[in-house]
Amino acid sequence: KSNLIVRIMTEIDGSTQLFNLPGQSNIDNRNLFLTTTGHIPLLVNESTQSNAQLFEINNYNINLENSFVTEIERNCWRFGKFNSNNEIDNDLQYICFTDPNKIFRKGYLYRIIYDAINVLPSAFNLILIRDCALWLKNITTNSNRNSNIQLNINPIHRICAIGASQTGRLLRTMIQYDFLVDNFGNKEAFDAISIWAAGASQGQFNQLAGQPSQALPHLSTIQFPFAPIYSINHQQQSNHQQGLHDLINKRNSSIKFMYFNTSVEYHRGDASLLHLSIDVVLLIILSQLGLQVMLKVFLLI
Repeated sequence: KSNLIVRIMTEIDGSTQLFNLPGQSNIDNRNLFLTTTGHIPLLVNESTQSNAQLFEINNYNINLENSFVTEIERNCWRFGKFNSNNEIDNDLQYICFTDPNKIFRKGYLYRIIYDAINVLPSAFNLILIRDCALWLKNITTNSNRNSNIQLNINPIHRICAIGASQTGRLLRTMIQYDFLVDNFGNKEAFDAISIWAAGASQGQFNQLAGQPSQALPHLSTIQFPFAPIYSINHQQQSNHQQGLHDLINKRNSSIKFMYFNTSVEYHRGDASLLHLSIDVVLLIILSQLGLQVMLKVFLLI
């Protein structure tokens, strides 16, 4: 673990936590888990951190226009969790309301800003995935320095990375920053990449204190460059142009790509730009004509 302390912001969608599944006991709406259910949150440096901030946001949008943002006074909440005996445990994976008149509500987004401990760069995960694939391609009986372990497997000659939804966004991030080739730029980690229903987004996979499981409204801002070859960032006055595949195209990568997109990403709001991109439309036409292309895009309706 790292002793690095970083001030972070996390956003939690109350609707994803504050409901009961069949067979569950009642959810205590005074408690809120600091990340998406099933994931590991970044822990606060000190449970009594006085400069931590909590905001309740209604009608969220990217630019906070027409949103109602309310800061909750620091003496109304704390890091910890109410247990079944109505006592507060020092469980720093949660925050809870100490004000008896307040609860966390469905349909609201909660933004917490605090100093987190044991923070590591998320990009280590991208490097590990790449290096694992490279190792599998070049494995030998002498690959392991421990002479007591014998590896009776042959090298793998072809590796295809497949990712759907969240994992697809991870692969899109690896493509954007070209975590697909060894450190010398000679060996490809993957021969093909197939991405399903990841939409036009990347993710916080290459950031210090990155939180890939952020609420979707925050995720939807990580869209540029959204199309493989040609994207325009209209949020910048310069209308910066860039493609998701720019770095790998510069080195004439031989990797084959297949993107599968559906109406799901379109209607949830993070793929309409990708679906309407000129270069994607052209790639679909070329694919339908049977022309040889290194990249194919499919829209499944």
